[in-house]
Amino acid sequence: DPPSGEEDLFDSPETREVPLANRRAGLLVPVFAMRHHDDFGVGDTRAVREAVDFCAANSFAVLQLLPIHETFGDHSPYNPISSRALSPVYVYLDPAEVPGLLQDDLDRAAPKAWLAQLRTGIVKHGSVHPLKMQILQLAWHRFLTSGDAELMAEFQAFKEEEKAWLDHYTMFRLLIREYEGNTEWLDWRPEHRNAQGAKDWLMQHPDRDDLEDIREGYAYAQWIAHRQWDSVRAYADRRRVMLMGEISFGVGRGSSDVWGNPDLFDLGWNLGSRPLTHFDTSKDAERWGQNWGLPSYRWENHRSTGFAWLRSRVAGERRFFHLCRLDHLRGYFRT
Repeated sequence: DPPSGEEDLFDSPETREVPLANRRAGLLVPVFAMRHHDDFGVGDTRAVREAVDFCAANSFAVLQLLPIHETFGDHSPYNPISSRALSPVYVYLDPAEVPGLLQDDLDRAAPKAWLAQLRTGIVKHGSVHPLKMQILQLAWHRFLTSGDAELMAEFQAFKEEEKAWLDHYTMFRLLIREYEGNTEWLDWRPEHRNAQGAKDWLMQHPDRDDLEDIREGYAYAQWIAHRQWDSVRAYADRRRVMLMGEISFGVGRGSSDVWGNPDLFDLGWNLGSRPLTHFDTSKDAERWGQNWGLPSYRWENHRSTGFAWLRSRVAGERRFFHLCRLDHLRGYFRT
C-alpha cells in the first residue's frame, strides 16, 4: 500500500480536476528521436528549435523532453553519468554555433558517406557519442589559439560558476578514458576511487599538462552544450512555447555524482519498484518488482546539507526549462 498520506497527494479533487482555462496541449518527444536534414542520425538542439516551431505553428503550448544529460553504456536517459552534465550527442555541430569549429574539420571527421550510414536505421549512440566528442576536441584546440578574449572570458566564467559539479565531472570523464570506457569506478585502482585520490594522482602524473588539457576539453564541450540549450530556451520564449524537462529519479552507479559524493548514496541498496500485480509482460516483475540497478539515497546525509545536491539538480533544469517533471515522484516518499 502507498505510504500514509500518499493517497491524498495523488488522488484528490485538486489533482483530478484542472480548470479548463489552465489546461494546455503539448507534445512529448525525446530529443534523440528528432531529425533534421543535417543531423548525425540523432536529434540535436537545432532539431529542438524546429520542434518548437512546429508546436508554435500548431498551437501546442508545451514541448516536453526526456532527460538531456550525458549517458554511457546503455545510453538510457534515466541512467546518466552525471546529473548536471549535458549530453554532447545533442550538440548541433555547426561552425556558427561552436566557437573554434571549422567546416574543414567537420567534413574530414564526418564525411557525407559516414553521415549517411548514421542516419540509416536506429540511433547509433555508440558511434555518435565518440564522434561528436572527437569533433568537439578539435574545436577546443582551435578555440584555444583563436585569440578571442571575450569568448575565452565567457568560458572561464562558466567553469567558475559550474565548478561544484564540473570539477568532479571532468575528472570522472578523464578516468573513464583512462579505463577505456569502463564507468564502474569500484573496479578502478584504489587511488582513482575517490575525488581526492584522483586529484593527487593527477598532480603527480608525468603527463599532467596533457591530461589537464583533456579535462579542459570536456569542460569546453559542456560550455558549448550549455550555450546551445540557453539559446533553445531563449528561442522557445520568443515563440511562446514552454519547454518541459525531466529530472530522473536516480543516477547511475557509474556516475560522477556517486563517485564524487559517495556519502549521499547507499551502494548496498538498489532503487526499483515493488511487485506489479498486473505486469503481464514479466512474471518476475509481477512477483518481485523491478531492480533498476541505481543506488539508493542516504536521505539523512542529504538533509544535513539542506538537500544541496537535489537543489543543484533543480536549478540546473530551471536554467533550460519552464516546467519540469520529477520522474517517479512516489519514489521520493517510498525511499
